[in-house]
Amino acid sequence: MFIGHSFFAFSQWIQLSVVTKFCTSLDLGIYTLGLAIIGPLFIFAGLQLKAIQITDVTTNWKFQEYFTLRVICLLAAIIFVIVYSLLFSREFFSLFLLLALLKVVEGISEIMNGQQQLQEDMKKVAISNILRGFAIAVGVFIGVYFIKSLVVGLLIALLGNLLVLVFYDYKNCTTLLKTKQLIQFATTRYKSIVLKALPLAIVVTLIYLNANVAKYFIEYLKSTVEQGIYSTIGYLIVIGNLVNNALGQAITPRLSKYFAEREMKKFNQLAKQFIIANIVIGILIIAVVHFTGEYILLFFFNNSIAQYTQLFTLFMVAGLLLYCVSCIGYILTSMHYIKQQPIIHIVGLATNLICCFLLIRIYGLNGAAYAWIISFAAQLIISVLLLNKSYKNILKPAV
Repeated sequence: MFIGHSFFAFSQWIQLSVVTKFCTSLDLGIYTLGLAIIGPLFIFAGLQLKAIQITDVTTNWKFQEYFTLRVICLLAAIIFVIVYSLLFSREFFSLFLLLALLKVVEGISEIMNGQQQLQEDMKKVAISNILRGFAIAVGVFIGVYFIKSLVVGLLIALLGNLLVLVFYDYKNCTTLLKTKQLIQFATTRYKSIVLKALPLAIVVTLIYLNANVAKYFIEYLKSTVEQGIYSTIGYLIVIGNLVNNALGQAITPRLSKYFAEREMKKFNQLAKQFIIANIVIGILIIAVVHFTGEYILLFFFNNSIAQYTQLFTLFMVAGLLLYCVSCIGYILTSMHYIKQQPIIHIVGLATNLICCFLLIRIYGLNGAAYAWIISFAAQLIISVLLLNKSYKNILKPAV
């Protein structure tokens, strides 16, 4: 899982690197703006069903119910993107539509991978991530470098992801099911799944919005070019968090099992190892960036972006705080302590909005990084308080 998610994250970075090197700064800005607009929509539409699915160790809902609900939500999201693009961004319609379709394929693959992950068959999930990441990176490179078109590159990436979905994910998923029927409307239980998943969906959407707030402010207060530079460097936090998510998704089924069976010694040990691993990874990343940040930016991007080494280091400091917040979130989710989590990210988003408004005007791109650090620090404090509360409310009575 660690290798698979890390490769997928790295392939997304390669995609940004290719766009940075072979497209104009304006194209880069438009591309990252599209991601910033479409990303939160599909995060919410996904309802974080996979998180519910992989912790559903008692099988409260069938796979077909998870899959059908995911398809319905993705269709609603793609319709929204089409309407939005036609009304407000018609000149970017093809780009936005392809980005949205990639999210659709990713969402379907994710729910299929969730069935394997529930069985702790992590190898197939990792291979799926590697294949899809490879298809995205190679597709964009072919389109941008050889055909000189980002739209064509995204189209090739989409076709590659569809092949992985049909010939790998579908095959591996249906072998775990008693029937190959994936769509099921003859049930009235979708409302209960939505009510269960909605708090977590709000949490993750708030996280994604929090990561994109500065982009909206920079786009408005500065320029599309600076927004593109900020987004490119800032994506390195996303890579680190995807690695964190790989660890979290790998251990969440086990944590949920320990908690359901009240094996609290094993639960606490695994949770502590998870937290320590995130802290160590975060510190190592900060150290590497501090000493080699300029060379990393120059190698993967270009000279203009390599000038922002201080911003790069500030991002990694923010990343360490983010990884800790995310880590505690996985632990709370494995304990089904979900309804209380939105408060963490509501406070974080509000803090980020205020800080971005005040600091970007004064400090430019560095101001956006300062805002992130303050926002994640506030979230971490509340996360720790909620974790302590969850132990008092849930674990002690169980003992």
